[in-house]
Amino acid sequence: MFGLDVEFRQVSKWADINRLTLNTAKTKEIVFRRPKVKYFHMPPAIDSIEQVDCCKLLGVFFQSSLKTDSHVQYILSQCAQRMYILKLLRSQGMPNVQLSTVVYSLIIARILYALPAWGDFITSEHKHRINAFLNALNPMDI
Repeated sequence: MFGLDVEFRQVSKWADINRLTLNTAKTKEIVFRRPKVKYFHMPPAIDSIEQVDCCKLLGVFFQSSLKTDSHVQYILSQCAQRMYILKLLRSQGMPNVQLSTVVYSLIIARILYALPAWGDFITSEHKHRINAFLNALNPMDI
């Protein structure tokens, strides 16, 4: 019997004792590993639990390789969509002071969200992409 199966049964037992429901249909397993490792043995999947390479947890994408590609792409996509709202507010005559508050609330806060969880794994390319997005913001918006 493999150790992960035993551990998962213990978690399931604990959930039952504490009257919690463990939804195995929504449960995923991710195995974190160093990128470009020469020899890596992927442990067998736990019965009925899907193994994934990337998962979203509380709005942050985690990749098994500990890269931040998926997360940076996700937040920049969200921020680009939110730029439309800023353009609408500007066209409706919102003053710059209030507009800067909206920029911080919709864009800056989204980029900073959970930064301690993913910020140490960011590459210089990702920093450049985020900075380029922020530099593209109209100075009157901030």
